[in-house]
Amino acid sequence: MDVDDLLKSLKEHKVRFVVIGATAFPVHGYSRATLDIDLFIEPSEANARRTHEALKSFGYDVSGITLDDPPYQKGADTTIFN
Repeated sequence: MDVDDLLKSLKEHKVRFVVIGATAFPVHGYSRATLDIDLFIEPSEANARRTHEALKSFGYDVSGITLDDPPYQKGADTTIFN
């Protein structure tokens, strides 16, 4: 599993998201090494459902996560991968 696979899964499930942080720098002509990816995922209920399915398809264990949990709550600032 890698970042490309994660982004592919998000796109396949029509998740509305943007890449932010240092990973987005090269698009703007800057280079910065980073070992993580920061995403902003549109905080809507429909998009949360698509995100949940995309993460499950990607291989992330979502069995204990519901749409009531913090990663899916509007305004949540949650790290789900380290």
